Amino acid sequence: MLFGLLACKKQVSTLSDHYYSKGDKLYFIPGGNAFERGSRAMDADIASFAVIEGLYARDKSNIFYQGCPQPMVDLATFRLKNNIPMDKNHVYYSNNLVGVSATCAKQQLTVIPEADPESYEKIDESEGYWAKDKAHYFYLNVPVELDYQTFSIRSRYFAEDSARAYVIASKSLLPLTYRFAKATLLTEHYLLLDRNRLLYYERDRQIGLREMEIFPAKDVEVLHPSTLRVDAQIIYKGRPFGAANVNYKTFEVLEKSSPLHFWAKDAVHVFHNEMQLPDADPSTFEVLHYAVAKDAQHVYVGDRILNDVDAPSFQKAPKTEGLNYDFIDKNGNKYRYRVLDKKPSLIKLP
Repeated sequence: MLFGLLACKKQVSTLSDHYYSKGDKLYFIPGGNAFERGSRAMDADIASFAVIEGLYARDKSNIFYQGCPQPMVDLATFRLKNNIPMDKNHVYYSNNLVGVSATCAKQQLTVIPEADPESYEKIDESEGYWAKDKAHYFYLNVPVELDYQTFSIRSRYFAEDSARAYVIASKSLLPLTYRFAKATLLTEHYLLLDRNRLLYYERDRQIGLREMEIFPAKDVEVLHPSTLRVDAQIIYKGRPFGAANVNYKTFEVLEKSSPLHFWAKDAVHVFHNEMQLPDADPSTFEVLHYAVAKDAQHVYVGDRILNDVDAPSFQKAPKTEGLNYDFIDKNGNKYRYRVLDKKPSLIKLP
């Protein structure tokens, strides 16, 4: 019935594919697809109705967001500045998904506290977490307490001002309590303070913020976003590398390492996720794909050796459409790569 009702609808403006008219009625239809995404009949004056852009429209009495009137917004001065909704009094935001399942009572714009409409601007367009105005910085639409004149965002995970360093967590900016003279950003995850305190942050509940006291570091080398050589020590994700007998001079992170499958080697050892592989030959070892690697004698799936396979000829299958396998050796053994119960596996095909 809904599809039939809106089959002859007319798009109101090329500025938006969400607003439509039929007869003397107006509708908000996400993407114009009423059949799949539903519609919202609007209580709006069709004679004065005009699309502003995207999700926003107006008539003589209201500003509309997703087809819902916004009574708190000043009608005369409302505008979009770089797609940010604001009026003479406030800057607004909304976390609502585009849709019509919520009532208009829940589809209301929210005021960003203390934001100045004239000077407010986003400062990280890629993620949209940060903004500032003439007096404040805002993280996730909340003003944060910091020294405005000296504040600097150093990476996705760290910031600083003249008084302290900050961790940029998933929901808030966390100030650290100690003071420092100099902060050196090593990677987006690592911050070195006064060359004697190392901070590592990852937005993972099992990791979070890690801190290490180190002797005043003379030589710091970045091997990988998560891995450092600090003087005679290998640091991985903010702590000493887990395997014993690591040769720090020859240690290297292997190509194709990933967050779930970290591969490294030194002159005499190979490591998977900090575990030493006792039978692996570092001189011939190579990573093929995520958890899959090989040397001259063995094929590895993580720290496990795959049996009954010809290691020298084992290779990743070509990217050819229609293949049902991911790896093959010269004997015609074919394997499909799968993750079963969170464990990577190579399944041999018949």
